[in-house]
Amino acid sequence: MPHDQIQQWKKSDFQLCDLLLQTVEPNILNILRALKTCNSFWKKAQIIFANDSQRLYDSTNRLASLKQSSNDMVNFMAEAQSAVEELKMFLEVDSLEEIKSKLDKHYMVMIL
Repeated sequence: MPHDQIQQWKKSDFQLCDLLLQTVEPNILNILRALKTCNSFWKKAQIIFANDSQRLYDSTNRLASLKQSSNDMVNFMAEAQSAVEELKMFLEVDSLEEIKSKLDKHYMVMIL
């Protein structure tokens, strides 16, 4: 690839990374700011946001901390059912091995 094309690619990549960083929440910005390419940015963002363990922890915590704070049983049951459905979606997989793997993560989250 000619030098001028490489420079143009680097410039475009830098501009896109700058645009991406402007869309990131401040508490995550420090983690992603040091990354030099869009590819590294996306890989790190995927690790942060597509993390099954984090999603599983959030869903489990939501269900475990659910409390009926008023006499409105209908809203309480709707929240509980929503949390249960979120956990069920996590366990939807094609093979028994995948189920075992996800259950292992679930048990670890329950321990935490």
